[in-house]
Amino acid sequence: MASKLGQMQAQLLRLDALGERLAESTGIKTRDLSFKEIPGQGGARNNVLSEDLTVDEFDQKLQELSNLLDERADKLGALDSLLRYGRVTKFVLPSEMPVETDWYSSGFGYRIDPFTGKKAFHEGVDFVAEIGTPIKAAAGGVVIYSDRHPEYGNMIEIDHGDDLVSRYAHASKLVVARGEVVLQGQKIGEVGNTGRSTGAHLHFEIRHKDKPQNPSKFLKKSS
Repeated sequence: MASKLGQMQAQLLRLDALGERLAESTGIKTRDLSFKEIPGQGGARNNVLSEDLTVDEFDQKLQELSNLLDERADKLGALDSLLRYGRVTKFVLPSEMPVETDWYSSGFGYRIDPFTGKKAFHEGVDFVAEIGTPIKAAAGGVVIYSDRHPEYGNMIEIDHGDDLVSRYAHASKLVVARGEVVLQGQKIGEVGNTGRSTGAHLHFEIRHKDKPQNPSKFLKKSS
C-alpha cells in the first residue's frame, strides 16, 4: 500500500505539471484552477452505515484510484500534444503580413501585364513599399532559395512543410541564406526594384505543391 501511495503521489505531481501547462496554453487563469490545492468538500455528518474500511477494501480503493489517475494522465497528455501541435501549426502557416503597408498595386489573378499590355495571370500579390522596407517571413520554415532570379530579381523562398512555400521577390537586399531556419516575423530581406519590376514593391506568393494560392486566404490582414 505504501508503494502504491508513492506511485499515486508521483502521478499527481505529473498531473499537476500537465494541468498548469494546459492552463497557460489555453489562457485559463491559474487561480481558477489551483492544481496544488485540495478541492473543498463538506456536508452534514451521517452515521448511517458509517464504519471503517477493511484492509482489502482500502487496497481496492487505492487500486481504483490509481487506475483513474493513469487514465486522466493519458487523456491530459494527449490534449497537451494536440495543443502543442496547434501552436506549431499556427506559426508555420504563412499568415503574417510580409511587409508593413496599407495597400497593394496588383492583386492575385488575371490582370493586364504592365510590360506586354496583354492579359496574364498574376500568381501573387504586389505590396507597394519604399526601397529598404524590411521584408518579414510570413511564417517559420527553412529557406530553400535566396539568390538572384532572372525575372523575380533578388528572391527568397521559404519551405513551411506540407508542400507549402512562400516566395518574396524583387528585393534590394537578402539577409538570409539557403538552408537557414527562420521564424515567423523575422526579417529576411529588404524591399527593392530588382528583376522584372516597374517600381519599388514586394511581390509575394504562396504556393502549395507548386501551385499558386491566393495570399489573402492566408494573411491575417486582408490584402
